[in-house]
Order: sequence, then C-alpha cells, then structure tokens
Amino acid sequence: MACWRQLQRARGFTLVELVVVIVLLGIVAVSTTQFIRQGVEIYRDTARRDSLQQDGRFVVERIIRELRNALPGSVRASANCLEFMPIVGASSYINNITGADITSFQAADFSFSGCDSAAICDFTGGGYRVAVYTIDNGDVYFVPPPAPPQTAVLNSINAVAAGIRTVNLVTTRFTRESPQNRFFIIKNRVSFCAVDGAMTRYSGYTTATSTQPIPPVGGSSSLLSESIRVVDASSAPITVFSFTPGILQRAGVVHMDMQFHDISAADEWVRFSHEVFVRNTP
Repeated sequence: MACWRQLQRARGFTLVELVVVIVLLGIVAVSTTQFIRQGVEIYRDTARRDSLQQDGRFVVERIIRELRNALPGSVRASANCLEFMPIVGASSYINNITGADITSFQAADFSFSGCDSAAICDFTGGGYRVAVYTIDNGDVYFVPPPAPPQTAVLNSINAVAAGIRTVNLVTTRFTRESPQNRFFIIKNRVSFCAVDGAMTRYSGYTTATSTQPIPPVGGSSSLLSESIRVVDASSAPITVFSFTPGILQRAGVVHMDMQFHDISAADEWVRFSHEVFVRNTP
C-alpha cells in the first residue's frame, strides 16, 4: 500500500491535462498578440494622421505668414497658383511726388537691411522698386511699355540730414499720391503653386509681362509638401487658391482650400479651408 501511494505522488501530468494547458496557453497568446497588434495599428494610424495634419498646418501657416507682408494690390490667384510681392522696406515721403517727372524724393528715416549706417546705399541693377499707393495688379506688375504707373526703379538711398533720407529713382511720374504719404520697397515676386502631389514655393524669378506665370520659370523653388491633392475623393477639381480683392469697406481675402492625402492609406485625408485677410490700404 505504501508503494502504491508513493507511485501516485510521483505521477506526472496526463496527456489530457497537457493538451488542456497547451490550448489555454494558445488562447492567451493569441489574445495577447491581437491586443498588441491592435495597439500598434492604433499608434501607427494616429501617427500617420498627426503627420498629415502637421504637413497641412505647416503649408497653411507658411503661406499665411508671408501673405501678411504682401504689397497691397499685388496679390493675385489663378490655376492653383498664388502670387504676390513681399515688402522689404517702408516709410513715409515728405514732399509731393505727383504732377511731374521725378528722379528722387525725401523720406523719413527708416530701417533697411544693409543701409542703416551707410551714407549712400547703391541699389542700381539690384531689382529693387519703390511702390506708392498701389491699388490693383495693374499698378504693380510690369506691362512694357509703359511700366506700372505706381512703381519706380530704385537707384540709391542717401542720408542727407538727421531723420531724413533721399530716395533716388529712375525717372518716373507717379499718377497718385498716397493719402498717408506711404511708400514701400519691393524686389522679387513670390508664388505658391499646387499640382497633384506637390506644393511648391517659387521666388527670385522675373518676367516682363503682366500675365501671372503658372508656374514661374527661373529663380529658385522649394517643395513644401508632397501630400497635397488638387482633386477630392470624388475626383472633382479643388480650387486651391482664390482671391477676392479688397474695397474701401473691407480687406481683400485669400481663400485656401487644401486637401492632404496619405498615399499609404487610401482613405486617409485631411482638408483645410482657411481665409486670410490681406491689407488693401497702401
């Protein structure tokens, strides 16, 4: 009897017990794997959507910041391209500038890159222009001949007295005075153009026509996003940029409608609809 009890105590698992344990461990392993897989997929989807939103926010914010510095009357939009003239300097002129051809005018002292401490700043051939009371595109963009009526080529800036500078121009005749005697210094155009799969910023290009270049040729370009689409989910075209010119009662408005799509997920997209008020008081 003692030997039988000792054998009972030394006996291992039965085959049935072993199979049951293996089945239970398998169920636990499968459940754990499913839980981990779902967690990884949720994280991956969240990271992808967040990246897509960040991509869209970056593009929209970049355009908004640059538009804030656009010369009044220079904004125009066509065929998913937005173009404008950035302001690089500004101040107020002292003497009248209309009624006759002029080659210079006096202005209140102002800060301008590379010209703050110099007695004479030579800009000949540098592509700088002075703009006064520009209301629309016809006042800004070259239509040779003649040149735009409210811009003139900048030759140099002289410091003549405390708080006063002389702005020297190529001979020109402005047709309108600024109500607040304001003038702006401009140089290059900037364009943002969208095609399917690319939002590109263009700068430093030149053209001697009043027609908006689509896309611009020459200068430099930088790719801002490869996720943008110019058609929606139903293959309908998206008007990425549209512009409503300002009037006396309200500012001009640039409307941006941008859809960003992740090619790794067919159903993942985010769409931004944003309006930017641009200055129209030159």
